[in-house]
This record gives sequence, C-alpha cells and structure tokens, in this order.
Amino acid sequence: MPHYQDFQTAGPSRKSSIHRISTSNAQQYRVELSDGSIAYLNAGSSIRFPSLFEEQERKVQVSGEVFFEVASSPSRSSNPQWKKVPFIVETEHQQVEVLGTTFNIRAYAGEMETTSLASGKLLVRSKQTAGQAILHPGETAYLSEQIHIRSGKTDEAIAWRHGDFQFQDHSLGHILKEIERWYDVKASCPAELENLRFSGIISRKQPLSAIIDMLNSTGQFQISLSERRLLVRK
Repeated sequence: MPHYQDFQTAGPSRKSSIHRISTSNAQQYRVELSDGSIAYLNAGSSIRFPSLFEEQERKVQVSGEVFFEVASSPSRSSNPQWKKVPFIVETEHQQVEVLGTTFNIRAYAGEMETTSLASGKLLVRSKQTAGQAILHPGETAYLSEQIHIRSGKTDEAIAWRHGDFQFQDHSLGHILKEIERWYDVKASCPAELENLRFSGIISRKQPLSAIIDMLNSTGQFQISLSERRLLVRK
C-alpha cells in the first residue's frame, strides 16, 4: 500500500486537510481529487493536495512521475465552474498550468524534469529562470537551464500508463534506473557500459528474470541477480 499522510490546516473561512500520498518502488496508485481530476502515480512518486480545492485555483505538488487527467467538464466534476479554474502542478523546478488536459510530468530527483502533453494545452514555467513555453499535443518540454520543446516523444513518456517500458535510444544507465524503481532492486554497472544505447518496448508484467534475459541477449554484457542486486559485467 502507498504511504499516506494527513495535515490539518486552518484557513480564513474553513478548515482544510492537506494530504500526501507516496508510492514505494514497484507500486503504482490512482488518486481522485476533489474536482474529479485523476492522478496516476508511478513507482517512487508522491503527490500533495488539499481535501478541497480553493475557488481561485487547483494546486498540487508532485515528485517522481505522475500522469494527470484534469477535469474540465461538468460530467467529471460536481462543480461545473471547475473548468474555468486553473489547475496547477508544481515540482521542485517547474510549474505547469492547465485548464483541461491529459499530460505526464516526470520529476525524479537527480534527473532532468520533463512534461509530456497527450491532449489539450499546457503552460510550462521554469521556477529558476521564469522562462515559459506553451505545449501542444504530442510535445514534451525538457527543463534544464532553459525550456526545450521536442515533438514525438509522448508515446514513450506515457507508456507506463499502458503497462509498458518504452525506450527510444536510451542509455543502459537510464534503463537500469527504470528497472530499479519498478522491480525494487539495486543495480551496479561499470561506468564504461552505462552509455550503451538501446531501443524497444517491454511489458511491465514480465518477471524480472525475463527482462534480464532480454538484456543479456544483446551480447554486450552479462547481468546477474543476487539478493535483489543486479550486477552488470562485461
């Protein structure tokens, strides 16, 4: 089960609870917010949100990887005015504002933050530089010193919602991090092998042993599993 925390805060007109839900490695979780929006947490992720949104804005804070389906119609929410209230997602380095859309935000510690838009329209703001950019469907924003927009990466970004890993020219180091989070293991890899590049689609329903066999079949290294540790050797 995910970890759950509840904080009581007193506002000027009413009392509100702030909830924080976090997933461990090898976990995913679905959260329905008070406006009818849905947040899907990937492994090693968290979301902080109020029990009731304010009338002026709907704001949540996330880390890790979260896919959102933002309520924008009365059929998805008890309050038809929600579609006029901005929905704001904050991470450590960026703020994303939407009115109604589906998108994926990835903000794992130590990695470049990305936001991928499946439908609708997004405004992405950098907290460091105050730079901003508009995202259209099929585009991904990469946040470094500036915001860079690329097209055609959204299928890869949201593949986890469909039960898959999807890698397009990714390093072995990146792939091992994904395996660590999903299978709750630790990986050790020589630095000279971390930058080997691979592409492919793998079902997350596969046992870890099958993933190891697939990677070993490349013939470029050998991976073994011992006491929940993956050891990569030449």
